[in-house]
Amino acid sequence: MNKIVILEGLKKIISSYKDSGLDISLTYRGEKSHLIRAGRNQISLNVGEEGSNFQVSIQKGKRFIGGSLTASESDTSKVETYINELISKIDLMPEVPHLKNKNPQAENIEQEEADPKIKEFDSAIAVNYFKDAFERFKDDNIEVSGAFSAGFHNIAIISTISPIPSYYEGTDFNIELVLQLLDHDKKELRVSQVGRSLSDYDPEKTFNHLKKVMKIKSKTKRIDLPPGKYDVIFHADAFAEMTAYMSWLTLSGDQWLYQTGMLQKDCHELGSKIFGENFNITDDPHDEEVLFHRPFGLNGVVRSKSTPVKTGIVEELYHSDKETSDKFGVEVNNCSSVSSFKVAKGDGPSNFEDLALESKTKTLYIPFIHYMNFTNPAKGEFTGTSRFGTFLLEDGKLQNHIYNLRINDSFHHIFNQIEWLSSKLEHVNLSNTYGLRLANSLTCPRYVKVSGVNISGSSGTSKA
Repeated sequence: MNKIVILEGLKKIISSYKDSGLDISLTYRGEKSHLIRAGRNQISLNVGEEGSNFQVSIQKGKRFIGGSLTASESDTSKVETYINELISKIDLMPEVPHLKNKNPQAENIEQEEADPKIKEFDSAIAVNYFKDAFERFKDDNIEVSGAFSAGFHNIAIISTISPIPSYYEGTDFNIELVLQLLDHDKKELRVSQVGRSLSDYDPEKTFNHLKKVMKIKSKTKRIDLPPGKYDVIFHADAFAEMTAYMSWLTLSGDQWLYQTGMLQKDCHELGSKIFGENFNITDDPHDEEVLFHRPFGLNGVVRSKSTPVKTGIVEELYHSDKETSDKFGVEVNNCSSVSSFKVAKGDGPSNFEDLALESKTKTLYIPFIHYMNFTNPAKGEFTGTSRFGTFLLEDGKLQNHIYNLRINDSFHHIFNQIEWLSSKLEHVNLSNTYGLRLANSLTCPRYVKVSGVNISGSSGTSKA
């Protein structure tokens, strides 16, 4: 996974096709990852993996073909053989009438923000994290589980019309720790932490939070709540999950063009107010308040600052796919796969203790939403259940903890009824585990209060 070997290899491969008359784009992706899992107070998995992949896209007039190949960065002959196989088949592909010529992509851009300590990660750091957790909670009759993932990933792109390669490398870690309180009906608590380097790593913060919430949950009574509309304070984990799902339905240019998202042309107009005035999203690869600063997308597009949502107005959509954009006559303008969304903060409370003091009327606290899914994508309707510590706040104090609650609401309602946003930001991990490592996170206020959230049921009903 050597940068020089990668870039020289890409240049060598592309140079051999410079007079071919073909538009060939080549993307290299590599990863070196570690995953340590714990379950029932013991380490259950400690693995490392390393891999690299080449993605090829070839266009000849109105025909195109593409594919991917697993190969090391130094195996240029294997990559060339694969490209030649694709070239031999391109004349068999059907013509696509709307297909346009490729545009130049990012050239000679390099961004290196990898932490050497994660790049050569010592898994003992993660093992010791869990050992420390086991020790701290050993007298509480608690089962500790969770996962600690850390790794390095890099991306390089080149094409026959942009023959000077661009390169990015970065690192990340993500921690999830779950406590199951065996003396308290196996209730669960969860804490997470994500960072770009080990300088962001703060195990004490996670342990102290769990100790505090565990005390609250074990000392208060668990009650059931009837269905209805409630004011809810969402922790960053829950609010980021809703924002991510909403952005996929709202900000995808492909969804808008094919009318498969929640913005419908007969109901909504781009550039008009869709959400509340206090809701703002930016995506800036140079913003130091976000974790990852990738200057170009997997589709080769140079990334610049964008403001998808400003004072509730949807200003920009993400057109990432060339074929779709060619079909509808729009320009590819960004890459949603490497976006770094940031929801602007407000002036609301930023400490857990202040949430209760602020809550004079009946207010729910939901830290995490489990099994979120769409119930009606065209209307932006979704469902999910609270998990890992749902609380009732009222009369300026924390009153009770609650059975898990089911939310059935719409993103149109949620993002129009924001009462306040916290004055501090949190990073929430949004990475998935499919394919090569591509760290993703969303930066949003630590707490967000939303009025009149529709609660349709409770897990306590089945226990009555």
